[in-house]
Order: sequence, then structure tokens, then C-alpha cells
Amino acid sequence: MKRQIRIFLKRALLYAYRAMRRLCGLHVVPVHYYCPLPDPIELEKTQKSWMRPSKMRGVEVDLESQVKNFRQICLPFVGEYAGNAVYKYASSMGFGPGYGYIEAQALHAMVRYLKPRRIIEVGSGVSTFCMREAARRNEENGGERVEITAIEPNPSPALRAMAGIRLLAQRVQDTG
Repeated sequence: MKRQIRIFLKRALLYAYRAMRRLCGLHVVPVHYYCPLPDPIELEKTQKSWMRPSKMRGVEVDLESQVKNFRQICLPFVGEYAGNAVYKYASSMGFGPGYGYIEAQALHAMVRYLKPRRIIEVGSGVSTFCMREAARRNEENGGERVEITAIEPNPSPALRAMAGIRLLAQRVQDTG
């Protein structure tokens, strides 16, 4: 009898969990050492040990070189991305959430400076539109056509309608 009650309770809990996941968008994961997600309670308890500056021995971080590189890449294109008209347009047209104002400016400069022939983006929307516009400017200035592949399992209607990209409307792990 106890075994039947245990089986019944396990099934009821599994049913409730699946309903909660479906209705509320919640996903419960176990808290243990092998789980890749951090345990928020443990993080709070150990905050003093990890929330402090680290010398990061063995990791070379040359901030001066990074700033110099960033300036070399971004400054030549300030006139193009100042005011961020492309980002604002893409955001207003519903290309999707989640891409930052400053990130769009840096992305524009990176595409303009590096002039890639191919871009594969996982998770697409506003950033895709921004890259396409930067690539278009490269092409107008005699650069090669850029092949942009956007992998986005839930593309917005605006992304679906976007010309000049190859859209894979699927999860990256399903691309083969």
C-alpha cells in the first residue's frame, strides 16, 4: 500500500510540475554540484568570497591594448552610428528585444572595420538588422557581399521579412 501511495504521489508531483512549467513558464531544476545553474542561496551565503576583486593569475588582461583596439575599430565610424538611427529603427519595427543601444554601435563599427564575408548569428533580431545595414555600407564602398545566416527559433515577423539574410527558423542544436 505504501508503494502505491509513493507511486501516486510521484505521478501527481510530476503532473503538477509539468502543468506549472506549461502554464507559468517555470522550470524547476535540482540544486546539486553537477547542475550548471548556480544555487542562489549558496551564492548569497558565499558572497564575501566571490564578490571581491581578483588578480586572475594566468589571465592576461591588457586594458590599454583593448581600449586602443576599440578606438581603432570604432572611431572611424562614429559619424555613421552616432544617434543610432539604425538601432532605433530596428527596435521600433519589432525586430525583437534584448539588444543594447551601445552594443549596436560597437557591432556596426566591428562589421564596418573587419569587413567579414560571412556572419553566422545565433539569436537574431535587432542585431541582425544592424549588421545587415553595416554590411550594406561596406558593399556600397566596394566591399564584397556579406552572407549573413541568422539562426533564430522564434523569429519576429520583421526578421522573417528581412531581405539579404538567410534565416534558419530553428534551434541552433537542430541545424545539423
